Amino acid sequence: SGLGYIVGSETAKAFGHWQWGLRATPVAGIIAVVLILVFLMDPPRGESEGHQDMQAQTYKEDIVSLAKNKSFVFSTLAFTCVTFCTGALSWWGPIYIADGLKTMKEEDRGIAVESVPFIFGAVTMMSGIVGVPLGMILSTRLKAKYPRADPVICACGILTSALFLTIGMILCNINIILAFVFLFIGEVALNLNWSIVADMLLYIVSPTCRSTAEAIQILASHAFGDAGSPYLIGLVSDGLFDFLKASGTVCAAVVATEVAV
Repeated sequence: SGLGYIVGSETAKAFGHWQWGLRATPVAGIIAVVLILVFLMDPPRGESEGHQDMQAQTYKEDIVSLAKNKSFVFSTLAFTCVTFCTGALSWWGPIYIADGLKTMKEEDRGIAVESVPFIFGAVTMMSGIVGVPLGMILSTRLKAKYPRADPVICACGILTSALFLTIGMILCNINIILAFVFLFIGEVALNLNWSIVADMLLYIVSPTCRSTAEAIQILASHAFGDAGSPYLIGLVSDGLFDFLKASGTVCAAVVATEVAV
């Protein structure tokens, strides 16, 4: 997602219209589809575990089985919260950081406001490169000694990310370099969940039901997570701003800027 943000923002900047950011990123999706069709070998369900003789259930039976699987239900709900946070952060994060820089004197900013999308995308990309494998390594090493390590790692990652992301956002109009450091650590902690949640699904769901479980988890986490979180966070932000403006808490300069926009 970080690389996609960089490609989208830089493409839009190069062509002068934001629409080109949307036109460029689907190219990667097309390449991925071609690679899957050409190179992916789909083995029989359960073959790696010696259960290739298992018979698949009907789709209705899969849904009923998954609905009764509490581990699957709660892991899907928790992962939806992760994608909610990720979606809102990827949409509003660069805007928030840029607005924070604009409140500082130009000589104190450290970076140009125009470079925020690129740097944010690079930080997000690197946090994924570090965070996803780190989650897998922690799970592999700790699960042998602590069987319930996976959900504990995920919970600790989310709590840690909340702390560091909050501090990073607070520092955006104070020290932008330090803010990006805290944001990077927070995103690394957030990314610990991705590989672990995928692995958890494999061992809490029967082999013949995994494709359905994966599809439902992806659909639910994105439909109720990052698909609507930017809008909902924007709605809350606008409502809070209107409340503060009506109560006289917001300074006149900020109100004037909003009116001008």
